[in-house]
Amino acid sequence: MVDVIEFDPIKYEFGQGGLFPPEYENEQNILFHGTSEQNAASILANSFERTGMYDFTSFAQKSIESLPYACNKRIHRGRGAILSVRFKDLSSTALRKVNEIYYLEKYDPEHQPTFLAICYIPHDYDFRKKTIKNQILINQYRNIS
Repeated sequence: MVDVIEFDPIKYEFGQGGLFPPEYENEQNILFHGTSEQNAASILANSFERTGMYDFTSFAQKSIESLPYACNKRIHRGRGAILSVRFKDLSSTALRKVNEIYYLEKYDPEHQPTFLAICYIPHDYDFRKKTIKNQILINQYRNIS
């Protein structure tokens, strides 16, 4: 079972830190993977198996860096998702780091991460700019909090 982290658009819109709590954002062995809600469900059930068109899976060191992937992978107005995972050892031969992005290049059950938490991104959230629609989401969030 993984924790569900509530999406807080204010943190991204106004640069107030990551989308996950500091204990996730600041631990060295915790990385983030952005995808669609449907893909996240499959990943949680089957781990990071090679079922797609790529021979690797990418991970970012900060949740914000995964936000574009979560938004761009949304399917049929579904939500995006950012998974928080912990690897035992980031220097593993299964992982390769290029320009602050880690790539899990081969499926190996020994080098699969532990799933920690997930943050769902609304289907209508546009990460690229501060839009009126985003402002409405922010105002709704403030009224709920």
